[in-house]
Amino acid sequence: MSQKGEALFYIYSIFYFSYVNQLIQIDKPMSKNFKSGWYVLYVQLCHEKKVHNLLEENQLESFLPMIKTVREWSDRKKTIFKLLFLSYFFVKVSSSLEHHKSLSVDGAYRYVHFG
Repeated sequence: MSQKGEALFYIYSIFYFSYVNQLIQIDKPMSKNFKSGWYVLYVQLCHEKKVHNLLEENQLESFLPMIKTVREWSDRKKTIFKLLFLSYFFVKVSSSLEHHKSLSVDGAYRYVHFG
């Protein structure tokens, strides 16, 4: 690794560990504007159910909206559950630690926000 690469890695690690250090302080919120509630999580395509199950294993409440549809083939009909929103579902977050835990799950990319 070049000196420039090592310097950038060093700077990145300082910022990362200071961010993690803020998350460890559970009693203090990460920011004063943090509000608990339902958030929309953007996940990897076709990994919605996997991420949903991983969040439930981590004791985080999530909601994956699905609709019941009937698929018809030439020889049969089958009732299946189809995702209402591809790559999106809802997560209930009540602390900054839960916010970070939901993003650290494999397949989770980011929260949807405006502004």
